[in-house]
Amino acid sequence: MASWTAAQAAPRHVFATFIRTTPEAIWRALTESDFTTRYWYGSTVHSDWTPGAPWELRTAQGQVGITGEVLEADPPSRLVVSYKQAWGGVDEAPSRVTFEIEGAGPGVQKLTVIHETEPGTTTQIADVAAELAKLNADNSARHDLAQLKSASAAAHGAVTEAEAAAL
Repeated sequence: MASWTAAQAAPRHVFATFIRTTPEAIWRALTESDFTTRYWYGSTVHSDWTPGAPWELRTAQGQVGITGEVLEADPPSRLVVSYKQAWGGVDEAPSRVTFEIEGAGPGVQKLTVIHETEPGTTTQIADVAAELAKLNADNSARHDLAQLKSASAAAHGAVTEAEAAAL
């Protein structure tokens, strides 16, 4: 991806949630298929999660849905990846997704997800998120975050699966 200057602010979609768990549990929920299948529509992730390594998301049917490269990895606090949709025959520029995990109180973590596109470009997911935001509707990224929150909290043992689902 090209580097962006301050004068060329990238279109950004920022989502944040608070999760009763550990940073390590959130990291595992982002990087291990045992967790992603619980909140990302049955999809699995594949990478060694080191900077420069490729990563991909495969649908429950085994099709490659998203591809990219690990740009930064600082377990368990920060993961930055390029993100390119691979399904549907859409040819779009890659975007960048940043996951930031930070303490927000005793036993609580704040997960911030930032999805950026290069100035002058767009992606189908960014277009959908922008349109849904305009309509003030709940969008799929928030659904994914809610499911990740539930899976991570339950895995940490902070709450039962039923309690996590209610978070």
